[in-house]
Amino acid sequence: MRASKEYINSLIPKGLPKGKELLEEGRKIGPSIQARRSRLVRDSGAEHYLELFRKQALQKEIFWVSQIGLPTVEQTAAGIKELHDWAEKRKLNYNFTLSIPSTLLAVPKELRAYDIKSTSYVHETLEDFLRLGNIEGMEVMQGDQVLGVPNTWETAIGALIAGSYQVGCISQLMWNHPGCDEHDHAHSHHGEGTCSYSGCD
Repeated sequence: MRASKEYINSLIPKGLPKGKELLEEGRKIGPSIQARRSRLVRDSGAEHYLELFRKQALQKEIFWVSQIGLPTVEQTAAGIKELHDWAEKRKLNYNFTLSIPSTLLAVPKELRAYDIKSTSYVHETLEDFLRLGNIEGMEVMQGDQVLGVPNTWETAIGALIAGSYQVGCISQLMWNHPGCDEHDHAHSHHGEGTCSYSGCD
């Protein structure tokens, strides 16, 4: 047990701030972040997401959800609106979509290698988050590249202010990000493996 504890402690990089201190700092900053409701919730007259979802459930109708991520924020917003208009004409219950940004969004702007080819958009400003969160009749979930990434500060706050009810998804804790080596290869030495986090280059 002692050997396991020592091994786990050896994986933690030196010089990290204490978790309690970070938590206290976050608690002080939290009240200054004005999280909003999405355009769909605001226009529905519901007080919050849960109320809206309950109304949807009582209708006992299938509702459709999409995933979309085009090369720019503008194209993505236009694509979502076009899908919504198409569904409206066919009387399909389509009000929810997951927007899929480039993995470059996980990396702070000053460290991004924009020459990396990507098929999806990258938020550059808060206005980009707001553009996707303000599409009439739509709940745009901006959850990717929010949790456990180097750019979490910007992406989490942007998603909250834009009114995304989903902020982060657990699966992305296992993703790799451009320019970041999540883990070095494990090396064996007398039956003991070692693994270190190298962060962004």
